[in-house]
Amino acid sequence: MNQQPQIEADGAAPKAESPAGPSDAPEAPPQPERAAEEAPEALPEGPVEHIEKTDDGKVVNQGTLLHGKKEGALRSFDEEGRLTQQAHYHQGKLHGDLVAYGEDGKPKQKASFKEGALDGEVVLYDDLGMISQKIQYQQGVPHGETLIYDNGKVITRQGFVKGKQSGHTQIFNENGQIIMDAMFRSGKRNGECVYHGPDGAVIRREVYVNDLLHGEAIDYHAGVPGEKVRELTHHAKGKLHGELCGYHTNGAVAKKGLYKDGNQEGDIIEYDEKGKVKARHKPPPPQEAGPVAVAPAGAAADPKAKNTMGGT
Repeated sequence: MNQQPQIEADGAAPKAESPAGPSDAPEAPPQPERAAEEAPEALPEGPVEHIEKTDDGKVVNQGTLLHGKKEGALRSFDEEGRLTQQAHYHQGKLHGDLVAYGEDGKPKQKASFKEGALDGEVVLYDDLGMISQKIQYQQGVPHGETLIYDNGKVITRQGFVKGKQSGHTQIFNENGQIIMDAMFRSGKRNGECVYHGPDGAVIRREVYVNDLLHGEAIDYHAGVPGEKVRELTHHAKGKLHGELCGYHTNGAVAKKGLYKDGNQEGDIIEYDEKGKVKARHKPPPPQEAGPVAVAPAGAAADPKAKNTMGGT
């Protein structure tokens, strides 16, 4: 029959002793009495002026707080009291226009924010107050057209999609003539890239796949109307691969050769305008690895030496 626990006079069941004996763990120290917690001060219902000052009393930031967070316009000043920045906030985050000023009081940067992230047009100015860059942003990353200026003229036009260079990238000379037009996708050259000479004529066309030359590359005779081919090469994954052909301005073959995986296969033969062989160029000899220089034990490493192991 199971024995029932005995009930003491006060009605409480007796405490069972541990079979392993009394515990060796030290007793917990007595806890200090908690001080009465003060109720947090209630925040004002409406907007209140917010001013931040240096130890010597100079105002560095002046704006408005709403429920303890920045709201509306906030102006910042330097030690001389000059306005350095004017921004707009909503619920503590940058939201709206921001203008940063130089010591001369002229704008150095204009930007637009949405919920704390760049969103809209960013305009940068040079020391003369002229626009140096215009960048379109969306959700904190470049998205749309980017323009780079020199002396007030556009010298580079780029496209971005979600922070990665995409679409046409165009470079212009000081006269506004295009000198390069390349296609990008996901931050890499993908598609045709066209180069132009000072007169605007095409001097080279090439094709890229994921930033590597792939397919035909055509060079044209400069100063000759009609885009007459000077040299035609083929590439695969960034290496010369296939037939090489050169041409005189009259269209006659000037050069012929063959490449495979970046290496010359056989002779490259040059011809004059009448088709007569002028020269033969044999493949270069394979490069042999030279002796490896070993530094004496304890010698100090040259800090300017190139790291060939790919580390830093």
